[in-house]
Amino acid sequence: MRLASVIGREFARRILERISTSAEQLSQSLETLKVLELIQQIRVVPEAAYLFKHVLTQEVTYETLLRQKRKELHGLVGQAIEELYHDRIEEQVNLLHHHFSLAEDWPKAVNYGRQAANRAYRLSQFQEATTLLMRAQECLLQLPEDRSRQETLIDLQLKMNWPLINLGDLDRALHICQEAESVARSLASPVYLGKVFHQYHMIYFFKNNYKNAEQYALQALEQLEDSEEDALILLLKLNLAAAYFSLAQREKAAELYSEVIRTQEANNIQTEYLEEQPYLPYTHSCTHLGYIRAFQGCIEETKMLIKKGNAPALKQVANLQSRIWCAVWHSAFSSLVGEDHGALGRVEEVLEVAEKTDSPILCFLVYAAKGNALMAAEKFESAQQVYEQALKAIEGTAHRRFLESVYYGLVQATLALGDTSAAERYYQAGLLLVALNPEKEASRFDCLRGRLIASVSPPDFEQAESFFEQSIKADENSGAVVPAAQTRYYLAQMLARKGKIGRAREMLIGLREHFQSWSIPVWQRKCEQELETLTSLE
Repeated sequence: MRLASVIGREFARRILERISTSAEQLSQSLETLKVLELIQQIRVVPEAAYLFKHVLTQEVTYETLLRQKRKELHGLVGQAIEELYHDRIEEQVNLLHHHFSLAEDWPKAVNYGRQAANRAYRLSQFQEATTLLMRAQECLLQLPEDRSRQETLIDLQLKMNWPLINLGDLDRALHICQEAESVARSLASPVYLGKVFHQYHMIYFFKNNYKNAEQYALQALEQLEDSEEDALILLLKLNLAAAYFSLAQREKAAELYSEVIRTQEANNIQTEYLEEQPYLPYTHSCTHLGYIRAFQGCIEETKMLIKKGNAPALKQVANLQSRIWCAVWHSAFSSLVGEDHGALGRVEEVLEVAEKTDSPILCFLVYAAKGNALMAAEKFESAQQVYEQALKAIEGTAHRRFLESVYYGLVQATLALGDTSAAERYYQAGLLLVALNPEKEASRFDCLRGRLIASVSPPDFEQAESFFEQSIKADENSGAVVPAAQTRYYLAQMLARKGKIGRAREMLIGLREHFQSWSIPVWQRKCEQELETLTSLE
């Protein structure tokens, strides 16, 4: 019974046989324990397994063992599991970490702790992944301090960043990154310093501090310049592209995404993950590049890229984070052009799964994506409700990525519903975020400001026009011709109300041709309907 207590409350007969000295005596002991109702058999196939009927029985029995004997037995249990389950070892990594930790076999405890954390992360169990990585670090620090240990320490510290990002604990991630930087500098290692800078980049990116994110990505690339870390360098370019997009440097972003796509296609690694990136780089690059091209009026290219990034072979290997981020960009495209293009279905595929994770960030993103898709379908009341769910999901976290876009959607939804007071509240809340990074959404919020001013009574047409023109200029300077044209549409509407019918008509005729050439029929029809209204006014 004492041997079984070391294995755990539930124990497999095969493991017990492996660490026992007498198979015959073992069979007799198990039968006796069953008769005494101390244990019960819970499985026969695929292998016999037993359970201590009361956890207290297992714990008291375990405590009768001397500490040194426990260590030896935990080591034997770990070795037995390795040997018996070598063909499906991944299923046993949590148990192996547990037993080798108690056996004080620190190298194996660290190895299996890291594997267990990776497994938890893949299953979107982010808190569990963080806990396991902390335990692995505690085991690692029992080893003598040398370069190998310190390099492993940095690896474990940096692995914690993505679980913490998904939990919204960015301040803790930043603190851990600072600790890792100190170790990397003590090693005078450009590669490890580059890895640390990469993680700083990601933390600041999700804090919505894109300038800092850009600088850390560039520093990381500089550190890795003469290294052979090709996968990490490619990954950095992908992440830097996302930062450039958020700084309204869309052509820079497009160039980097295109480079990532070309490189992966040339090496036939479209279905592979890079380093510790939690989402599939090829899928993400295709979908986000598609959204950028939509801003630039290249709608057919956008649809091609979205289709390419969602190919069956990629869907089979895409994890939850990959699917959610791509749903975000797919739905943002659908909201931009006013057509679904399969976005809502893509969101619904991941919604229920995301809600079952412990990640407020993934829930936020999937709600934001659903709100976008509902906006494309002109279901404004439902969109408002889902966007509100997104805000609620990240209450109390430091997450800021995509947050101003949710407020932008809320203003649009409430304006469409005629609720200008709610629209103003959402606008003011979003404006605080825009002020942190004006490059990203300032033009969009200038357009909203113009619409809000034009919607009150009495409207200040001159001020509204000033905001519209400011928005148009910023968008056109960054190559975002579609949002600029949409702002011109709202300007034309306002000019018509102001009595400038001729100017409004001229503007709408030009816009109708642009939307037609870009293959955006919803906005083409909007222009035609507005032109019909102008004709009826004359």
